[in-house]
Amino acid sequence: MTRRIHIFDTTLRDGEQSPGASMNADEKAIIARQLLRLGVDVIEAGFPISSPGDFESVRRISREVGDAAVVCALTRAIPRDIEVAAEALAGAQAPRIHTGLGVSPIHLKYKLRMSEEAAIERTTLAVRHARGFTSDVQFYAEDVGRADMAFLIRILEAAIQAGARTVNIAETTGYSLPDDFGRRIATLMEQVRGIENVTVSVHCHNDLGLATALTLAGIKNGATQVECTINGLGERAGNTAMEEIVMAIKVHQETLGAYTTIDTREFIRASRLVSSITGIKVQPNKAIVGANAFAHSSGIHQDGVIKERTTYEIIDPASVGADGSAFILTARSGHAVLKRRLEDLGFPLDERTFEKVYERFLEIADKKKEVYDEDLEALMAEYDRNIDALWALKTLQVSCGVPLIATATVVLVDQQGEEHMANATGTGPIDASYKAVGEIVNVENDLKEFAVQAITRGIDALGEVTVRIEDSSGIVYSGRGADGDIIVSSTKAYLNALNRMLRATQQKGETVTKRALILVDIQNDFCPGGALAVQDGDKVVTPANALAEQFAAAGDIIVATQDAHPADHKSFASQQADAKVGDVIKLNGLNQVLWPDHCMEGTHGAEFHPQLKTSLITKVFKKGTDAEVDSYSGFYDNKRKLSTGLADYLREQGVGEVWVCGLATDYCVKATACDAVDEGFKTTVYTQACRAVNLQPGDETLALEEMKAAGCIIV
Repeated sequence: MTRRIHIFDTTLRDGEQSPGASMNADEKAIIARQLLRLGVDVIEAGFPISSPGDFESVRRISREVGDAAVVCALTRAIPRDIEVAAEALAGAQAPRIHTGLGVSPIHLKYKLRMSEEAAIERTTLAVRHARGFTSDVQFYAEDVGRADMAFLIRILEAAIQAGARTVNIAETTGYSLPDDFGRRIATLMEQVRGIENVTVSVHCHNDLGLATALTLAGIKNGATQVECTINGLGERAGNTAMEEIVMAIKVHQETLGAYTTIDTREFIRASRLVSSITGIKVQPNKAIVGANAFAHSSGIHQDGVIKERTTYEIIDPASVGADGSAFILTARSGHAVLKRRLEDLGFPLDERTFEKVYERFLEIADKKKEVYDEDLEALMAEYDRNIDALWALKTLQVSCGVPLIATATVVLVDQQGEEHMANATGTGPIDASYKAVGEIVNVENDLKEFAVQAITRGIDALGEVTVRIEDSSGIVYSGRGADGDIIVSSTKAYLNALNRMLRATQQKGETVTKRALILVDIQNDFCPGGALAVQDGDKVVTPANALAEQFAAAGDIIVATQDAHPADHKSFASQQADAKVGDVIKLNGLNQVLWPDHCMEGTHGAEFHPQLKTSLITKVFKKGTDAEVDSYSGFYDNKRKLSTGLADYLREQGVGEVWVCGLATDYCVKATACDAVDEGFKTTVYTQACRAVNLQPGDETLALEEMKAAGCIIV
């Protein structure tokens, strides 16, 4: 038979007894509201006689809770305690008085200084007195793990006969072993007269780290109420953690034959709230709510979770309000998790490129405890900067200090793979490194600006350096570099700026043709939520922005194409009789795929993605404006009769090389890239910032092959 387990929360009473965890009335009220969102059955709001503040907290919470939960107040088995508790609970719709005393020989002898008979008599009087104020009275027997069993049975019978509706079997020192505690509960269920007519509650402390196990043992042997706190707060080592016991019941519901009505999705929120108010931080490896509860750093574990979450997670993170599984990138992380994280950040890589990136990732991970998303973005930016670099840094060694003269030895590699070495001294290690680079590259420039910032937190953070240099004609070029060593970052940044300068002007002074970046149709309707959404279409934005920034920094041109269809465009399935999206018809003699209505002039769907850095775009070329013919290419319509003017514009600007990226690889990107080759431009397709429609499996692969065959460079 499945039993409902009632949740008695004592965060506001026992939890507050954690050293340093005191709360004022306002803070207790805030936590009480969160407990109601969780759906707890009983809120133990405080110990009214202990202080005016506790009295006020109980009174305030009693008024605010209404009938959403029972409000409970703790007392000793003393008449005045009970009377003050009743006064504090006067505004509660469902009040409960929780009274009792210690039942172990140690408590009786040293704390209470009374005999067993006197303890039974006081129990009877206290419960009867409490019943005079409310019918809902709970009796606690404290330190049951060390109590004499015969006496424990007698005192519980006395409490029940006096009118207690709940008996709390309180293992307040966490002394028992789970099996022993379970047998003790089973014995009480069998031998205490009248116990079948009351609720049996268990309250377990965590002195031996067994609170949750003890509570589970109590449930297995008949308890139907558990007393617990958020984050396991409480005296000494704390109480049973609500999140742990509730999730244990949920995971093992069939085995235990038990369930709760707690909204477990509120656990993370509750945990953070209590931690924030009390100032007691949750340990990272705390079950259910700790920062690492759903975090994986081992490559073997990460690979398993990527393939099937339940290989290493018995709880769905969403079921407790967590954001999801977290993959901590360290030197132990494998290929699978790094590749997935890079894809999530918008950097899909082919196997050959990925292996190079993975090697660099390991170099960073060996130096840092954890590699963050910002580190990965810096890593990819550094990789992109080196794709077509004229000079690349191979090694750098510096010596400096007091009273040493700063010296740098640099080895650079040219485009042919030949190594060049130089030594130089300077006023500091960066100055010496720059002079050594200058001896190899030998191009006149003036350093105008130097800036450094940490990419991530921590003493082991990657440092990113930005420099600006000016050539002899006054043109300024920027460069960036990132590394865990700030001297290396500085040298990479300087070299990046020099590469941009050299790419713009040949060493002999001959002008090199300009480059242009063509951003193809990065519009709302082609991104998730749009009318013609390309899977992960929004993932092209980050790498497209990064590439656009590089082009802008080098003084190159960025243009964008933009679908701007009239509402009655004939490529829309809605404009063709008895047709559906995906059908292929003849439109003005051409095969035409029918699309949903999308990117209509003046609509939100036709606008560029909001995160696309449109401020970098020099000019926008609209296409698809003729209702009678579609236009995939950024240069012409599909019949190649109407030009957008893009080719003429690029030539006017002195452009001889274009890079193409955007949406979608197998349609507009392919058509634009192939037309660019036909127009005589050296054309590179940047696949990291592309995504495909893939109406048919393999369309993307086929499109890349067609572009390569047409003369495009695919990177």
